[in-house]
Amino acid sequence: MDVTVENTGKLERLMNIVIPAEVLTEKVEKRLKELTKTVKMDGFRPGKVPVSLIKKRFGDSVYHEIAAQAMNDSYFEAIEKEDIQPASYPKFSPKVLEAGKPLEYSATFEVFPEIELAAFDKLQIEKPIVELKEENIQKTIEDIRKQYASWKSVNRAAQDTDQLKIDFVGKMNGEEFAGGSGKDVALVLGSKTMIEGFEAGLIGKKAGETCTLNLNFPAEYHQAELAGKEVIFEVTVNAVEESELPEVNEEFIKKLGVKAGSPEAFKEEIQHRLQKELDFAIKNVMKEQITEKLAELNPIEMPKGLIAQELEAMVAPMKEMFKKQKAKFELPEEMKKEYEQKAEVRVRLSLLFSEIMKKYKLELDEKKVAEYIDELAKDYDTPDEAKQWFYSNKETLSKVQSHVLEEQILDKILEEATIIEKQNTFDEIMNKRKQ
Repeated sequence: MDVTVENTGKLERLMNIVIPAEVLTEKVEKRLKELTKTVKMDGFRPGKVPVSLIKKRFGDSVYHEIAAQAMNDSYFEAIEKEDIQPASYPKFSPKVLEAGKPLEYSATFEVFPEIELAAFDKLQIEKPIVELKEENIQKTIEDIRKQYASWKSVNRAAQDTDQLKIDFVGKMNGEEFAGGSGKDVALVLGSKTMIEGFEAGLIGKKAGETCTLNLNFPAEYHQAELAGKEVIFEVTVNAVEESELPEVNEEFIKKLGVKAGSPEAFKEEIQHRLQKELDFAIKNVMKEQITEKLAELNPIEMPKGLIAQELEAMVAPMKEMFKKQKAKFELPEEMKKEYEQKAEVRVRLSLLFSEIMKKYKLELDEKKVAEYIDELAKDYDTPDEAKQWFYSNKETLSKVQSHVLEEQILDKILEEATIIEKQNTFDEIMNKRKQ
């Protein structure tokens, strides 16, 4: 087998391979003899069909089958011999594909870029310093109470945050439009459920009152026939209700899953959960800085094939969902660029993280995996069963291991990076997490 390799780009390689004719001929003849044992032909007993007839009928297809396998096998043999690390599967292009002649073909593929990591001490990472305060805990408790609020009718004018029961009819050019009407609909004022001006127009109204709202749909509204159009809503207020928050007592607390049931235990549970969320958010803020600055410090040529593979992996769940609905999925044109950029970021980080692991000889720390699973299991009613599930579910365990390994890489970077502490409020960090 003759092999030559050409550099056709920064990462692209063109490998030319020639396989002697006798190598393929021998394999073709062997395959044809095997077929004599299974092929059935009229006039011949099973296993007695002459090789000449088999060759006449199946010779071409057998040759192409053997040639395809030979290209695949010889390619992998060649890259091992040439000590090449392909970053993508090759594109085979036969040059001579004819029985009795040497098989000549080329394989085009990309290789991984050579990466020389910049020193981590050039990285300046801001570390948020945040104190979890009493007011944060109390606000969270109030938010939970609001989620479980009940509504009671009141005989007064509607205020912001009240819930109204309304009938409404929407008209455009004097005609009712599709989806613009409702009967006894519950609407919380200030929820921004309706278009701008609708909820504000109901403040001050009482049960039994009727009003007309002259409004405009937003120019970017998702229904093209309504976008930017002037409309009229005729609204009747059936009821005005105000929220009644539940008392933080033993019954309410146990309903939320805190077995101890006391206000003190409830507060401790909220504090514990908020601290976990805060620690996670701080790590995320630092991780974003690290990944962004790591990419800036280490500009690398990106294998297009890997980006395409990552993009395909990203849209695969959506394709599967559409497939179940017997529909074909196509990524909208306006989303392609965004998804391609995300795919490129993921591939870049994967390459850099892989190089960091090699340079520092990092391996997965199974002890940290166990600690992380123990921590995750604490949030379940039956922690021991949860731990067992994490270890028995291969896909979930793999995700946990990937997370722990990523944490090890980030910790290694932080050991050498310059850390700048910066005071932040709880809300600032949690809002960044939401974004």
